[in-house]
This record gives sequence, C-alpha cells and structure tokens, in this order.
Amino acid sequence: IPNGISISKNELVSTLRTEIWNNYLIEYRNTSFNLRTVNIECREYMNMEPEKKISDYFDPKPSGISIHILVKAN
Repeated sequence: IPNGISISKNELVSTLRTEIWNNYLIEYRNTSFNLRTVNIECREYMNMEPEKKISDYFDPKPSGISIHILVKAN
C-alpha cells in the first residue's frame, strides 16, 4: 500500500479521485466516495467538483500552501 499520492495541483479533481481509487480502494469494488476540502481554522468543508483543478481549492493567500482533503465513504 502506498504511503501517499503525488499529484500536480494543476490536475483535475477527477484524476485525484482515480489515483485514490487505484491505490487504495480497488479491492473494494463497490465502494463509493466523495472528496472534500477541509478548512481546519473555520471547521468547514466543501465538496470537490470533478471538473475543477485541485489548485482551485488552495487557499489564495501566499502563506496558505497546503490543502487538506477528506475522503468520505458514501
């Protein structure tokens, strides 16, 4: 099992979803899941849309270089 996924922030969310599926969930054939970004400070989350780029969810502030992603099973 891989320890993480390396992916460009310019990739589509759908590509990230595929990577998660292929690396972690392929053995669970009927598993469905959503990706959500998490704002730790505000304690809020937002569903990630497959057609958007991962970078669309990054904090626009220069100091906000990280992104937290929650994989939520349906």
